[in-house]
Amino acid sequence: MERMTRRAAWRHCLWMAGVLAAALPLPAEEAPDLKPEPADRSRLVDVALPEGAYRLTNPGPLADTTANLAAVAKAGGFTFGETELILWGGDGHSVARNTAVMAALEQSLKAAGYRYEVGGQQKSAEGTLTLFVAGQEGQEHGLIGSWTGTETFLLLVWGKATRQGSDPEPPKAEGTKPPAAEGTKPPAAEGTKPPKAAASPPAKKGALPAGLVGTWSFTTISGTTYWDKNTGAYLGSGTGASQTYTFAKDGCYKMFTYIKSRTYGWQIETFTWEEGTYTVEGERIALRPTAGRYQVKDSQVAKNNYTRPMRPEELKKNAKRYFWRLEKDPQSGRPSLMMGTEKDALLRYTHPQSGKPG
Repeated sequence: MERMTRRAAWRHCLWMAGVLAAALPLPAEEAPDLKPEPADRSRLVDVALPEGAYRLTNPGPLADTTANLAAVAKAGGFTFGETELILWGGDGHSVARNTAVMAALEQSLKAAGYRYEVGGQQKSAEGTLTLFVAGQEGQEHGLIGSWTGTETFLLLVWGKATRQGSDPEPPKAEGTKPPAAEGTKPPAAEGTKPPKAAASPPAKKGALPAGLVGTWSFTTISGTTYWDKNTGAYLGSGTGASQTYTFAKDGCYKMFTYIKSRTYGWQIETFTWEEGTYTVEGERIALRPTAGRYQVKDSQVAKNNYTRPMRPEELKKNAKRYFWRLEKDPQSGRPSLMMGTEKDALLRYTHPQSGKPG
C-alpha cells in the first residue's frame, strides 16, 4: 500500500460486514474431503505458518468462502487474485490455540514488513468470524482474509488484493471465475477474449460513445443453498453479488453494488450507491464520484446496521480508470460492456433482460 495512504480504501473493505461470514464451517455431517496436507510456509506470501497448519488442496467445496472475499474486495475497489486456505485443528485444539495461532501469523506478517489491521469480529452459533487486511508500504497490492474459529478448529481463508484504477497499473492478479448463478445460465467468465470482429472500436479522446449510454449490470449467485432442517423450507442461496452502472449522455453516471452473505439463519446485506461524472479516452474510461452512500443490514447483530454517506476522502479514493470495450455476448448475442482494471480479464456487463438501456 502506497505509504499507507491507501488505508481508507482498505477500510472500505472492512466496512463490508457482509463477508465476515465468509469462512463459516460446514455442518460436520456434510463435511467434504478437503484433502489437507501439512504446511509450514504460506504459498501466498513468504512467511512461516504457525505450527500444526494444514493446507486445503481441494478447496472447491468451500468456494463460497473465496467468493465472499472476492465480492468484498470488488466492492472496496480491489481486484481479488490468488487464494489460500489453511486449517488448524485436531486433538487438544481449543479457543486459546485459535488466539495463539492468529497472533503468531500476525507477528510473522509484521516481521515480513506487513501492516496488519483487523476489521472487526462477529460471533454466531457456528463460530467466531474475523476479517483482516494486510499490506506493505510502497506496494500496490496486499492481502484480504478471514478467520473462522471454533473449539475444534481454526480456518484461515485469504487472498491477494490489488487496488483498482491505479496509475501506473498494478501487476496482473490471478483472477477467479465468479460462481454460476443458481438455476440460470452463468455469466461469461472474466477474461473472455471475443473475436476481434465482434468488438466496437474504442472511442476517440473526449468522446462519449452512444453505444455506452444506458444501464449495464452483472449478477452472481452461489450454488450453495440452505434448507431448514426441521421444516424442510428453502432458506435461500448462500452468497450473491450484483453491480449496475448507468451512463448518461451528459457525462454523468450512477453505480449500485449489492452483496449478500447467508449462512443458515444469519444474513448480511451490503449496499453501495455512487454517482459522479465519467470521461472516455480511447480504450480507457475514467469515473470520478461526487456523491455516494453505504448501507449494511445484519439480521443477527443490530449494532452492525447503518446507513451513511461517503466521506470526501472516500470519494477521492473511489475514483477509477478502467479498460472498456463493447461487443456481443458470444452466448446470447446481446450487447455487452466489457470493463475492468485488467485489459485481458474484463467483467461482462449486459443490459437488463428487456434488452433496453436503463
